Amino acid sequence: MRILIATPFVHKNEREALGVYAEGLLGAFVRAEHAVKIVSRSNVEKLLPQGLRHVVYFVRLLPHVWKSDAVLALDTWSTGFPALLAARVLKRHFSIRIGGDFLWETYVERTKQEVRLSEFYNDRRMFSLKEKIVRRGIHWITKRADALLFTTVFQKNIWQKAYGFDEDRAHIVENYYPRKGALKEPAGHVFVSAGRDMYLKNVPRLKRAFGRVRNSEPNIVLDTRSLPYNEHLKRLDSAYAIIIPTFSEVCSNTAIEAVSRGKPFIMSNDTGTSARLANCGLFIDTRKEEEFVSAITSILDGTVYEKLERACRSFSYEHSWEMIVDEIVTVINASQRVK
Repeated sequence: MRILIATPFVHKNEREALGVYAEGLLGAFVRAEHAVKIVSRSNVEKLLPQGLRHVVYFVRLLPHVWKSDAVLALDTWSTGFPALLAARVLKRHFSIRIGGDFLWETYVERTKQEVRLSEFYNDRRMFSLKEKIVRRGIHWITKRADALLFTTVFQKNIWQKAYGFDEDRAHIVENYYPRKGALKEPAGHVFVSAGRDMYLKNVPRLKRAFGRVRNSEPNIVLDTRSLPYNEHLKRLDSAYAIIIPTFSEVCSNTAIEAVSRGKPFIMSNDTGTSARLANCGLFIDTRKEEEFVSAITSILDGTVYEKLERACRSFSYEHSWEMIVDEIVTVINASQRVK
């Protein structure tokens, strides 16, 4: 099969999960002897205003879509929308992986409202013009994509209620769960919390809570440095625990990476991550500073930490890039037969 992957990011050093995902898929598709082409946004396109950026990317995609049997988009808006247009113009199969929610992120960033993802579509929102366009665009995508690939049932259910797509086109393809390597003991009480500088990442509240705990536990350290991907993974090897302060997480790659290294985590209870990693971390309402204080204090307790660490070390589920590619190809073949 000739596969075109449309993605905003492609390189691990961009520290974006989609860059890691795109490279992982590329290798697995090649090993499975499929012809695969990745088309990411160019540096020029990143500087263009929204709308024009979509048009330029759409035009650049067309010759690649023409040479492909199927198009796989790794995000809904920046590349997914123009990729679906190109696939429809040239009558190619179109699948889209939905691992986040761009509309929710944009709205929270603009309004500074602490709205969790599971609550976002329950109420009427005063959307900006851009957000109204994005919502209509995503609704159009969910109605016209041949296959919608969700990473969790958690998000699939939220989107099905919000956008009303046919459930027979929705599939679960879980995130990458690596095989465990050699596990290392923590080098002190270093808590790692690193991510994009966004309001929904909730870092100021975490820092306030951490400072309160440090008043009685002066040896604890919070590492929030932004590092290249490979250096970040090395940092996790020696960490004591990981904190993911975001208001909501669809399925946290950071939590998965932590557990694969035997490290417990603290994160939002508004997530699909708990479906696999329920025993490996503490799930809290990250909008509440007191819950951060309680969770950090709790995980410093030897008995609690040992229980969580044991669960992380015994966690054995694997979901390789090869398995992911096999599942995606199966979905594409099945939906093509339906058409």
